[in-house]
Amino acid sequence: MTHRFWVRHRGVIGYLILLVVVFYLYHANQNTSHDNRAVAAKAAKLAKANTELVRQVQKAVRLGVRTHTGVCRLRDDIETRIENSEAFLKQHPQGIPGLPAKTIQNSITGQKRTIRALKVIGPCPP
Repeated sequence: MTHRFWVRHRGVIGYLILLVVVFYLYHANQNTSHDNRAVAAKAAKLAKANTELVRQVQKAVRLGVRTHTGVCRLRDDIETRIENSEAFLKQHPQGIPGLPAKTIQNSITGQKRTIRALKVIGPCPP
């Protein structure tokens, strides 16, 4: 009876097996599609975060360049003041009334200290 059952119903059984396989593959594909959608959503989120991070880095670089330029200009200005003050002291070794030479020299010394402190910014553009 078992053999006859298989022979008589092999088309139906084959169809049922095929139906189970298709059903399994469909659900496996649905899970994969869901996983793919989740991965795609995460990738889109990461891409957006990466874009924002790149924008922030570019902004920080622009700010750094502006800051470096500003500090370089300050350093140049202080160096010019030192040169002018030293030239003034050569012409007026005793200073002038109300502005003794020691005050000018103290100012030069303080400005040179500032220049040394600003050396950490590295070379400035010409």
